Amino acid sequence: MDVLNPRDNAESAPKIRLAIISTPRSGNTWLSSLLSQFYGLPILARHAMNASDWASLPSELVFQYHTRRDSETVEFLQKEGFRVITLGRHPIDTLISILHFSWYEHDTEYWLMGRGGSEASIRASMPRSLSFLDYARGERARELLSVSSDWWDFPGVLAFKYEDMVADVRGCLETFQQEIGPSRCTSLEEVLERNTLAHFQKYSVTHHFWKGKPGLWRELLPEAETTILRPALRPFAEKIGYSLEPDATLDARTADANWVKFVGEELGSTITKFRRNHLQADQRSAELHKACESLAEQLQTYQKLNGLPIQFANAVKSFTERHPQVSGILRRIFKIPGRLIFGTIPSEPAK
Repeated sequence: MDVLNPRDNAESAPKIRLAIISTPRSGNTWLSSLLSQFYGLPILARHAMNASDWASLPSELVFQYHTRRDSETVEFLQKEGFRVITLGRHPIDTLISILHFSWYEHDTEYWLMGRGGSEASIRASMPRSLSFLDYARGERARELLSVSSDWWDFPGVLAFKYEDMVADVRGCLETFQQEIGPSRCTSLEEVLERNTLAHFQKYSVTHHFWKGKPGLWRELLPEAETTILRPALRPFAEKIGYSLEPDATLDARTADANWVKFVGEELGSTITKFRRNHLQADQRSAELHKACESLAEQLQTYQKLNGLPIQFANAVKSFTERHPQVSGILRRIFKIPGRLIFGTIPSEPAK
């Protein structure tokens, strides 16, 4: 059986090439950022790869990729010296995260290059909606959830639960050091600080980072809807080790209210951010408009000076102020109107 562990056959310390291959919305971007800063590696993400793509990858990197496991992909990963890491996340949490993300991002259709469908049917839906329940039981969800499931117990793959990373990210990084090699970062605390949920949310413009809370699905999906989904999701839950038991006290009204609250709070902050950014853009636009008007005035004066460079024109002006008797000669030589020789000549714009 193939084993994806390039360290086993290395004659010396190898270049670090990590491939994070998991179901979308399982924490891939978070883990990629962590490992990139932990080991000082560039990040590259792709939706599809061919032979020339594999050959052109950097010698060291964190490679983020969503793909089902097949013999061709395994062969390329082995040939290119990658250590594969996969993340598992509770299947219902994953699907609800996909639901939320699809409200803002329409490029999800490129996940697995559209294998099994798209997220078009669930945009602006709620967790209890028929459209979401159909999606979660359908071919598209099955294809996406199969990514982590395919790679989870494959020999040589480092498999982590998203929930374990949230609970103890330091412990997970220690495991990486044991399996991959010592950290190359100068400050672990700085790496951890720059990879918190709050930090990502502050700088994200695509709503890629939402709650990040394990078990959120139990606040959004009552028992009746969970029962509908259980047959389709049981294989994925059992493969990675998750329970599909909901909060028996959660009723439909409360579940819907929780969703409206979570999404409503986010929409409110989004509108506030957009308004603030719009006002800042308006202010910047006004400043640029004023600067353009000033430059236009300077250009008009420059043109009246018969195209003389501004620095030279200033020198001529200074000379004629000291020697007014030669101003007439200079006017005739450079064809400058008399009123401009002693007029105000603009300074050269700062470069």
